Amino acid sequence: MAWSGGNFTGLHSWTSDRDANIKITAPRHEAQDDVFIAGINSAINKDGSNAFTAAADFGGYGLSEAGTITPKTASASDIGSAALEFGDVYLGDDKDVYYGNDQDYTFGYNTTLSAMTLASAVEGVGFNLVWQADQGDDAKDQWRWVISGSTGVMTLANDASSADSWITHVTFTPHATVASSSVAFAGGITVAGTINSSGTITGTLATAAQGSVTSLGTLTALTVDNISINGTTIGHTSDTDLITLASGYATLAGDIRFGDGLGTKFGGDLDYLIYYDESGADSLTICACVEGAAFKLDMLADQGDDNADKWRLQIADGGVLTWESLISGSFVAHHTLTPHATVASSTMAFAGNVTVAGTINSTGTITGTLATAAQGSVTSLGTLTALTVDNIIVNGTTIGHTGDTDLMTLASGVLTVAGEISVTTLDIGGTNVTSTAAELNLVDGSSANSVVNSKAVIYGSSGELAGTLSTAAQTNVTSLGTLTALTVDNIGINGDTITFQDGETIQRSAEDMIFYKINGSASGGRHQFNVGASNWSALLISQTGDGPGGIIVNDNGIDRDFQVESTDETHCLMLDAGDNNLAFCTSSPSYGGGDGIIMIGDANTVPGSNPSGGGVLYAESGALKYRGSSGTVTTIAAA
Repeated sequence: MAWSGGNFTGLHSWTSDRDANIKITAPRHEAQDDVFIAGINSAINKDGSNAFTAAADFGGYGLSEAGTITPKTASASDIGSAALEFGDVYLGDDKDVYYGNDQDYTFGYNTTLSAMTLASAVEGVGFNLVWQADQGDDAKDQWRWVISGSTGVMTLANDASSADSWITHVTFTPHATVASSSVAFAGGITVAGTINSSGTITGTLATAAQGSVTSLGTLTALTVDNISINGTTIGHTSDTDLITLASGYATLAGDIRFGDGLGTKFGGDLDYLIYYDESGADSLTICACVEGAAFKLDMLADQGDDNADKWRLQIADGGVLTWESLISGSFVAHHTLTPHATVASSTMAFAGNVTVAGTINSTGTITGTLATAAQGSVTSLGTLTALTVDNIIVNGTTIGHTGDTDLMTLASGVLTVAGEISVTTLDIGGTNVTSTAAELNLVDGSSANSVVNSKAVIYGSSGELAGTLSTAAQTNVTSLGTLTALTVDNIGINGDTITFQDGETIQRSAEDMIFYKINGSASGGRHQFNVGASNWSALLISQTGDGPGGIIVNDNGIDRDFQVESTDETHCLMLDAGDNNLAFCTSSPSYGGGDGIIMIGDANTVPGSNPSGGGVLYAESGALKYRGSSGTVTTIAAA
């Protein structure tokens, strides 16, 4: 024997040998001693003379040690490995992990500071911590955090030029007075937010142009080159009060002079510009200088506060010029001039009357309404908006009678008559229509593939016809298409259901199953399902009145087997009609040549727990067994 469960057992028991009259011989004793020697060799000595030779299994128990656990040789033993890691490490308050042969650094929780501390544990030695990315073997992969052991100055450096060559970027110099402490950046600083300083920012801006400086605070005076700002005045160093500012306006103590092409801009979006164009049009120009905006110039009399006191000259984007007057709060155009690249195509329109003391000579078209009908010198009327000749009125797209002005409406290629047409002969496309009005009315209300009573029938594009036939006998109908329901004598078909005269139904379910239902049978009856022959029934269902019924499989004793399959067995239930045999739970029924017998196949899995409310009967390796609810397994018949 050997070690088992923490106990060592010898090969022989001398007490048992005595009781069995077995002599203690030298070979028997040596065999016992060999077992003892093997057991002692596999044990650990407390003096360390017999050490571990393989990984030890402590059975889920830890080491209980009140002192210090040390390795046999310094720095020669690891805790865990790359393949076998330890779980969590728990350290108590004010306990640390020490790093280095001289325990140079410590890391632990300090209850006095209520903080985790990473400390240089050697007196007078500064703190030096390096962060590495990508193993730290490339330039810029490392940052070093250094705290001086004597001054407390903290620096942050990076090996940007080459690996392990440190360049200081930030220096923090502490002071007993926080306001006297300093932070120095060797490079630039980008601040996405606002720099707020309660002290003074000193220094000289590197360049005069500081696009990111939005405020210099409140200055008492400022001089930029020859521009002087002091109090409420802005001026030249030789004329310091040229401009005086007040709330809402500026006072100019001098002239404003503009060069050629320069001027005064008006509006919050600089909408208008007034300037002198000497080199171009040699004129004073007023410009609506917003793309797509119209030019508007208002001229007011009497402060413009009365009707017609205000006139507006407006030029729309595109060049249309209008003179407008303010009437009842709105500007109304009186005169409109529309330019054109060809002057003869330009137009001038007056919204009101035009009084001409002389003669109007026109080589173009005059539009409007003639005051009198008799115009002997008018040779052409051009395009009129409306025309009345006796009782015929032409207006827009309509032609009518003075008593029915929209009798006819014209469109491109179409004439719509809002009344009746009385003709002797109707010609359509060069063919006379010979049908009578009554014959044409038969088509009115009919449509393709539909049946309307007392109307003509129009077949669909494929010759189909939808509707309900008035009588069943339709000898010329060769196809009924797709019907929603159909009744033939006493059999009805609707959806997935066929209904017979006495209420019996055959129905297909959504799971592709066929249901046969007997309805309304007072005296019962026989309902059989035949397969292959007419003199026997694969399934017979019978019932008399409301009494008991019966279900017979393989009626009339024809040699037809009955088989029920499961997911595992092809013969979960098998009735062999030819041999009068019955088989349960088997894929290969075997009757041993018997007739009128029951065969039970071996259980795929024998019952492993107790059944409740009864027992289970099964076959195992050919033996018939029974297991009751108390767990007793009885072999009824051996294999």
